[in-house]
Amino acid sequence: MSAPDTRQEAATRPGGRSPIALLRRLPGRDVLVALLAILVVLALSGSLTGYQAYVVTVVVIFTIIGASHTLLFGAAGQPSVGHAALLGAGVYAGIAVSRHTTFGMEGEFVAAIVVGALIGVVIGLPSLRIGSLYLAIATLALCIVAQQIFFEWTDLTGGGAGTQVSPPKLFGAVYTPLGLLYIALVVMGIALLFARNLLRGRQGRAWNAVRTSPLAASSLGISLGWQKVGAFGVSGAMVGCAGVLYAHAVNYVSPSDFSLELSIVTLVIAIIGGQRYLWGAALGAIFVEGLPEMLRTAGEFRYVIYGAVFVVVMIFFPEGFAGGIAALWRRFGPRRSAPPPGPVELEPTATLVEAELARSVAAEPAPAAAAERGGVGLTVRDVRVEFGGVTAVDGVTLDVAPGTVVGLVGPNGAGKTTLLNAVSGFVPVTGGEIRVGEHLLAPRRPAQRRALGVGRTFQNLSLHEGMTVLEHLLIGQHAVAGYGPVGQLFRMPAYVRGERLLRQNALETAELLGLADLVDERVENLAYGVQKRVDVARAVVARPRLLLLDEPAAGLTPDEGDDLVGRVLVHSRHVGATVVLVEHNIELVMRVADRVVALNFGRVIADDVPDVVRRQDDFVEAYLGG
Repeated sequence: MSAPDTRQEAATRPGGRSPIALLRRLPGRDVLVALLAILVVLALSGSLTGYQAYVVTVVVIFTIIGASHTLLFGAAGQPSVGHAALLGAGVYAGIAVSRHTTFGMEGEFVAAIVVGALIGVVIGLPSLRIGSLYLAIATLALCIVAQQIFFEWTDLTGGGAGTQVSPPKLFGAVYTPLGLLYIALVVMGIALLFARNLLRGRQGRAWNAVRTSPLAASSLGISLGWQKVGAFGVSGAMVGCAGVLYAHAVNYVSPSDFSLELSIVTLVIAIIGGQRYLWGAALGAIFVEGLPEMLRTAGEFRYVIYGAVFVVVMIFFPEGFAGGIAALWRRFGPRRSAPPPGPVELEPTATLVEAELARSVAAEPAPAAAAERGGVGLTVRDVRVEFGGVTAVDGVTLDVAPGTVVGLVGPNGAGKTTLLNAVSGFVPVTGGEIRVGEHLLAPRRPAQRRALGVGRTFQNLSLHEGMTVLEHLLIGQHAVAGYGPVGQLFRMPAYVRGERLLRQNALETAELLGLADLVDERVENLAYGVQKRVDVARAVVARPRLLLLDEPAAGLTPDEGDDLVGRVLVHSRHVGATVVLVEHNIELVMRVADRVVALNFGRVIADDVPDVVRRQDDFVEAYLGG
């Protein structure tokens, strides 16, 4: 009996479930653990002095800020050195509410969340044009500008002299520092719960896709701009909420508090805690804000101890505390004995199955039947694509009927991939027009073209590092998820139904492409041939109406290539999809294509059924060398 079967048998025997196994089966178990930790802090809080309660409150506040970096930097991959500006915005929004209204913290939270989100969006606007280091520099500049605005807005901030903050009041009741700690714990729990809900679903997968492979994300219908700016907005809302707590914790605030140094501290909290783990924010906050207080008894040596611990963590746990703990758990935890992923066993080539299926429907009017099932035609009229003085595609014209398989062949540099990039929106068209069905594609971005049913694979793998095969298949269904961020945030019925259906479709596609036994494996741990299957599966799982396959069999053995392409074409015939196949394996293309279009130097040199193209002199000379 295999190891998975043994674990399953142990799980189903009476009394055979370990406490860890039972915990793993609970929905939202991480939230339960977080609530348990909060309850432990509450139980111990009765013995805290006023100063100790203040320190714990500060740790809780910076946990919220660290978690905002987890969403923004860890998930969406957008570095920010402007969080001090967001914190200051939340602080002063709360102060304005307390001064000019009768609301307490309930009104301050609302104002701070709204203002923080709006300023977060403003700070995130540069991400539409720049990224990585340049984006960090841009947010740094905005942080400096925001601090100067705080200094000049003396009516609200008090300028350089600062301003006093009123005691914390919530729904008419005034709270002590210990009471503020209780409020902070509740707010942290809610913030982490909402953040966790966003990360575990369509939104979190989209952010991770944008971070790991923007090119693939665009092809799946994910708008890069909206995702980046949205991540800044959500992060800003969380930091703004923390700003209300911060103002009441310190009692007195000055614009000098919201400096570049504070922004760097918040980023360090996320990095050293583990930027890809929400609970890592708590570990980072304890290390950065709590540990120095714990080491006070060591006098001046506390800085040496603190620095030594910091260096050790960065050397031995480059992914932070949480990343290190997760790695140790994977290595020594209950699942350590799970066997590594084995090679995919090839069944008799699915290309043969495809041939039988093609013959069985040969008597039907294929384009009409395909159109009824959802296929869509592709029309390319006199398309030109130029890069400087080089013409990569030179006046190409072709028509692809719905439901057919068209092979696009030619020598290296013939313009095949460039033409696919033009259809999917990744390169601009210099002249001519491209239509999918009745829709002109020229004004549409790649994500918008995916909404029209255009799906594609890539010549070079564009997978999402750190994510499993199953998560790739779920990302592939982003455009057809059936729910939005609000439904995901509050776990509404639409989210539950949508996730169940997405998972079902993903598992069915995994079974079709021979990936059923590998759905829980990270893609970077898989062999190249299996990774190619994952790339193709991600493209077909949402049943695109027009599927562009860019060398799916490249780097595979002949049997692997036949099997993969055959399985995809069986699926495409079943759903009536139109397929454009770019492939250098000419014999494979000739076997599976209804028509073959040959390119050379960006021009069409042959366009006919495979047997006719095979014998044309121009094709033989250009592709086979005479």
